[in-house]
Amino acid sequence: MAGRHLRHPVVLTMLALWLLNDHVLKTYYGSWWTGKLSDVAGLVVFPVSIYSSYEIICALGKRAPSHLKSVLWSSLTITAFILTMINTSPIAERLCSDVIAYLQWPIRAIVHLLTGHALPELNRLQTTMDITDLFTLPALIVPYKILERDIKTRRAL
Repeated sequence: MAGRHLRHPVVLTMLALWLLNDHVLKTYYGSWWTGKLSDVAGLVVFPVSIYSSYEIICALGKRAPSHLKSVLWSSLTITAFILTMINTSPIAERLCSDVIAYLQWPIRAIVHLLTGHALPELNRLQTTMDITDLFTLPALIVPYKILERDIKTRRAL
């Protein structure tokens, strides 16, 4: 089933932890650790989201996903590249903040309109460039193992 990896217990746990951390823990207990926790959670969820998006697009087009190993490696590479760039380049950091603000705005606008409020302004992500975030890159092993197992299972069928 396309996108099933998004329901993997580890991915769901990391997503819940990411949301809890970014919306509660950082506010009340913000520290070096809460920053790294978000990075690790994102490094698990993001590549699985890319891989699963490819599967879903293939399913919608009624074709079998192919080149899954390439999609796996591409999703891991894209994730590592983005994390590296936003932590080493002020331009990339600002671009990331702006892109997320524009992606979130339609959802925030709908919620505001449904609750009788005026349209919200863009809510730019508060980011902090931190080269030590690169130490979290080994967390990419987790989505690699989850998705590689799926690829091997498909080949065995």
